[in-house]
Amino acid sequence: MKVITYPKGIKEDDAGLAFVSSLPDGRFDDDFDLFAPDPLGALRLTIGAFGIGTTEFVIMGVLEQVAADLDVSIRQAGLLISGYALGVFVGAPLLTIASARWPRKKVLVALMVILPSAIWPARWRRTTRC
Repeated sequence: MKVITYPKGIKEDDAGLAFVSSLPDGRFDDDFDLFAPDPLGALRLTIGAFGIGTTEFVIMGVLEQVAADLDVSIRQAGLLISGYALGVFVGAPLLTIASARWPRKKVLVALMVILPSAIWPARWRRTTRC
């Protein structure tokens, strides 16, 4: 039987899986159970699914109003959905690759600042109808 010695901060469990410590000094929190039931887990997933659903799919429900407001056909307004999907399809992997080495929390905060600042000018733009 081969004996493996791990450096400080890495240990092996009963199943032979190696774990890396997340504590700064390399110690392990033996009270932490990764697979412990999370009583709020279902609520968190529900809120996340609702958020994704409303942001990505709400346009389909108001497509007729969008088409009327933009003075285009429903088919042309439907291209907004395709354009958004294409942007997500191309942008998400590029953003993931570009920010792979940055701390996730800072990336999230930066995106939370960038998005409203990109939307703000369009929100206050005045439109006139003939």
